[in-house]
Amino acid sequence: MGLRSLIAKRFGPDLPPEILAGEQAAQMGPDHPFSPGEPVRPFDGYSRTPRAFDYQTSFNVATRPRTHERVSFDVLRGLIEAYDVAQVCIFHRIDSIRSLKWKLIAAENYNGDVTDAIPLGMAALRKPDRKHPFKSWLAQYLYDVLAYDAGALYRMRNRGGKCVGLLPFDGTTIAPLLDYWGNSPDAPAEAYVQYANGLPWGWLTRDDLIYEPFRPRTNSPYGHAPLESILLNANTDLRFQAYFLERFTKGNVPEAFASAPESWSPDQIEQFQNLWDSVMFGDQSQKHQIKWMPGGSSIAWSNEKEFTDAFSLFLMRKTAAAYHVVPADLGFTETVNRSSGESQADVQHRVGDLPLMEHVEGILSQFLFDDMGLPLRLEFDRGEEQDDQLDVAHSDDVYIKNGVVGASEIREMRFGLTEPEGQQVPRFVYTTRAGPIPLSSLLDVAGPTDPETAAPMPGVPLPHKEFELVEGVVPVPAPKAPALAERLYGPPAVPGAPPPGSVQPPSQPLPVAKAETAGITTGTGITSYDLDDDDEDEEREELAKAEIAAFRRFEKGRRKAGQWRDFTFTTVEPEVARHLNQRGRAQVVKAGGSGRGPKDPAEVRKATLRIGHLTGIWATIYRRRERLLNKHIKLVAAAWDACLTGLHPRDVVRDFREDAGLVAKAANPDQDWWKGAATAAAVAWLDGAYNSGGYPALVTAIEDAIREGMAEGQADALALAADKQGATGFQIGRAFTAANEQMAGDSGVAERAQDTAGKVVGGAGNDVGRALTDGAKSGAGVEDMTSDVRDAVDGDQSRSVSANTDGALSAAILAGAVALYLQAAAAQATGGGSGQGADAAAASAQPPSVLLDWITAGDDRVCDTCSGYEDSSPYTPEDVPDYPHMGCRCSIDAADDASAGFTVIPGAAAT
Repeated sequence: MGLRSLIAKRFGPDLPPEILAGEQAAQMGPDHPFSPGEPVRPFDGYSRTPRAFDYQTSFNVATRPRTHERVSFDVLRGLIEAYDVAQVCIFHRIDSIRSLKWKLIAAENYNGDVTDAIPLGMAALRKPDRKHPFKSWLAQYLYDVLAYDAGALYRMRNRGGKCVGLLPFDGTTIAPLLDYWGNSPDAPAEAYVQYANGLPWGWLTRDDLIYEPFRPRTNSPYGHAPLESILLNANTDLRFQAYFLERFTKGNVPEAFASAPESWSPDQIEQFQNLWDSVMFGDQSQKHQIKWMPGGSSIAWSNEKEFTDAFSLFLMRKTAAAYHVVPADLGFTETVNRSSGESQADVQHRVGDLPLMEHVEGILSQFLFDDMGLPLRLEFDRGEEQDDQLDVAHSDDVYIKNGVVGASEIREMRFGLTEPEGQQVPRFVYTTRAGPIPLSSLLDVAGPTDPETAAPMPGVPLPHKEFELVEGVVPVPAPKAPALAERLYGPPAVPGAPPPGSVQPPSQPLPVAKAETAGITTGTGITSYDLDDDDEDEEREELAKAEIAAFRRFEKGRRKAGQWRDFTFTTVEPEVARHLNQRGRAQVVKAGGSGRGPKDPAEVRKATLRIGHLTGIWATIYRRRERLLNKHIKLVAAAWDACLTGLHPRDVVRDFREDAGLVAKAANPDQDWWKGAATAAAVAWLDGAYNSGGYPALVTAIEDAIREGMAEGQADALALAADKQGATGFQIGRAFTAANEQMAGDSGVAERAQDTAGKVVGGAGNDVGRALTDGAKSGAGVEDMTSDVRDAVDGDQSRSVSANTDGALSAAILAGAVALYLQAAAAQATGGGSGQGADAAAASAQPPSVLLDWITAGDDRVCDTCSGYEDSSPYTPEDVPDYPHMGCRCSIDAADDASAGFTVIPGAAAT
């Protein structure tokens, strides 16, 4: 108590002068009519520190914790241990927090180096109590926080008095003490009492104990447990469950009432009841047999109400809300769709997990910084960086392009990287036409500006200075393309401007027919039209523009190939299409090419293969390809089996059955959501293949297949050329070996192998998902579904392994042949020769361009796409299409009317 208050309280009733003056100014005294009156004089004095709350006198004199609270810890413990929903919610919240990744970073407002401090902090938190791992330790602490809001951590000290750990113990044994003002006393005064066996076991100070309620209140030193908010709800749910249990155990409402014959006396009825009970009790088989009854007896079933889960779900949702848990996370998904599920998950994160994460972060960061003297703080991974990374990148892009910040500032702020030698990238304003415009250029043409508004100064003439050219920036010239009508129909489509002075004044408007101007007066001279088709016209116009753009690319390719064939239009008007094809053909002829159309179908089909009836070099090529494919499918299948060594099919079956609710009941084929659950379970299970020790071997096996496929494609092309030129002694095996050696350093092979390995895993995931779905529909058991999954991923039976290996190898064969023809085309362009395959073949320049035919298998299994590719032959090597599907049996060969681009030296492969 202050000296002034003490004197005023003990030696006189007079108020301090300043307070009297204030009361007079506020007209609170009795000398003012109808005033509110002066308050009763204070007991403790004037302007004193207020009490935290109006605690009960002798608050610290207690025999157990929460003596002065509405609900004791014993009552809370009894409710929580009996109430299953509360237990589920508590452990759900605990698992949600302890599953998060965490890291140690520099403490706030600390700019020094923490590299050496982080290992010390990680060692301290590896076992915070020197016994239990961090996750187990955290679960113990969080249980008391969520169940009773009484988390307690004792500071463990070494012999030197330094804090070395935090020991969690039962917070319900702690009773906080109060000082005079209702706050926790500071050390060295005792602040807590621990009660054990009904006795005050020990006194603890604030230096000994960390006792921070998660839900603090101003009117109590204790926290507020979630269950305290729903005491009536929890009590009701427990009684409801007890009532429901008694339906199956005991009750006073019988299953049915039987009427005895009217001639029976009460004693006879009782005797028959005892006889009936002795026969029926304890023998379930008797309930399914026919029992003869005395004449005149009848049965009346009791009208007990059927059970509904609406009320129990209502009670469960209130409990889940108290613990900030979304019911869908507990498995109650009756009213959840994708939209509401995402919003509920966001609410649980903001309201439930995030505050609890920050509470734990604060406790442990205080331990590291204050108790251990480490400039560190703990931070959980909230998952926000990954979710918002794209949004942040878009925002940064907008800020940079509008000159708000420079790229160097974003580089340093986001990634902590500085520019070499401190040279900052200047800020600029980016426009689509002009590109980046440095702020220095804007300042040059801006002239004097108002510093407050950044607007030009009033009355100052505009500067007559153009943008200065900036080194490294090329301005975009204005478009000089002719109008669309002129490009389509020629110069006559756009009339020239009238000569000067020839413009006549407007004449009087002509009358318009009434049928054409519904609702429009003839005096306006305007004719109305139906506007219902405006959207369709705009859509057709956009399609026509896209088709013309495609024609431009097609025209360029035909000029490069030196041979014209008409482009098929579907949207452009027929007259315009004919005009464009005529002009394209003329351009090809003008450039020295051939303006003839595509080959006749009969001519094309002469080159078509007949699989199963091949002879000569084609038979050799396809035999080699078949052997190569079988070889690599076996190698990739063996690598795939090794990749799945640590994955057990029973795991994915168990996870899927739990997710789909198949543990206790058969599947419902009408519910399509199983397919998604099956695919999700399969993908999650096979995700472990990427981390297995066999995955690099799988990629290597696919690399070998692609590399040998490209070598086979080049060797096949050389063999075809040698056969056409009548060369003898060419050895395709040696050509393949030489080409394979050259492919060893191709970096593109590894990239394609990684992509194909990902497709193998993804395809296997689809196969597993299909097997799980089929098993669920047929009501298969765990063993049958496990067997189906095992067959789906078995390397020798996996469709994904065989199909993707086939696709990768076939694409490599095509790519190898095309690469050889591209080398030949380059040799022609430079007028020199090129070697291929370690002197396997020598090439010499030929005058014509290199053109290739697409050749199909020639049977009824050929798809429309491949037939279209064959009809559109020939192609330049750059324009050869990729294989349109897996298992494609097509091939390419030099066109009959053009050179192969190289000449094979007889016997070259043999030397």
